[in-house]
Amino acid sequence: MITSLFFLVFLFVLTNSVQHPQRLSSSAAETVTCTTICKNVTDCRENKLCSGTVGAYCGITSTGVRKYYCTYKKCTTVCPTPTLIKFATPTPTKKPAPTPTSVPLTKPTLISPNGGEVWERGKTYSVTWSQTQKAASTALFIYTRNGTTDTYIGPIAYQVSNVVGNNTYSWTIPQLGGQSTTPPDGSNIIVSVAQYDSSGNRLVEDKSDTIFTITTPKPTILTPNGGETWLRGQTYSIIWNQSFQGASTGLFLYTRDPSGDTYLGAIAYGVSNTVGNNNSYSWTIPQLGDKSTTPPDGSNIIVSVAQYDSSGNRLVEDKSDRPFTVYTK
Repeated sequence: MITSLFFLVFLFVLTNSVQHPQRLSSSAAETVTCTTICKNVTDCRENKLCSGTVGAYCGITSTGVRKYYCTYKKCTTVCPTPTLIKFATPTPTKKPAPTPTSVPLTKPTLISPNGGEVWERGKTYSVTWSQTQKAASTALFIYTRNGTTDTYIGPIAYQVSNVVGNNTYSWTIPQLGGQSTTPPDGSNIIVSVAQYDSSGNRLVEDKSDTIFTITTPKPTILTPNGGETWLRGQTYSIIWNQSFQGASTGLFLYTRDPSGDTYLGAIAYGVSNTVGNNNSYSWTIPQLGDKSTTPPDGSNIIVSVAQYDSSGNRLVEDKSDRPFTVYTK
């Protein structure tokens, strides 16, 4: 009896001398939950298996201490000495950059000139268009159209208005022979509006629906314009107006008959060349046989005024509406 009592006391003392937070029961063997302190929050969140254990998980005690719990499957009554656990920092998974979605750019719409207009060279007109999207830049161009073929002439302007909605550009049509992109006279002119990306690539373009006309306004002979009678050897004023200033202006002499006009020669080159009605030249009608351009006596005399570009090319010309008379007294 004493021996049995002594054995029970010894077993009680031995059992309570080991500190462990929790005992778990198993049908196979007794297990003990042992506690190891985590090094940091990341380690505590790893939730990995530890060597030689059934499972592991992390938690935070009521006092805020982070601990790593391992459940040993061995039947033991002593926990190992707690140690700091260090897990490798996981490599973050890099998500691929999203592929930008390319949105097709809607074509702008050219509003004017869109076909049928008659525009005079030297005057200023509004090129208008609308666009539903803003690109890096917008530009205007000019073409001629022959049948189904458009021939590129050149730019009207780069970096014009580039806003969503209606846009406008004031275009003064250059004179023939000028340094700017100059459309020819004709009824086959086309304007286009184009939008570009930041690399200068053309994205979209819209052209006039149909052709329009560009004309160079002729100067107008005011005197002599038909019916005058001028005496040889006398001085008279030849008067004309012009709506633009070319490189130069000249005056010329013709005779007219039913078959057409016959050119006699120049009265003068480099005469007055201003815009308006105030151009005048004093002409003393030469005597017959004079070295200057001499008109014959007759009632079929015609005077013309012509304008030239800087290369000496004749741009426009106007003649007396009807013949006048030159006579010798």
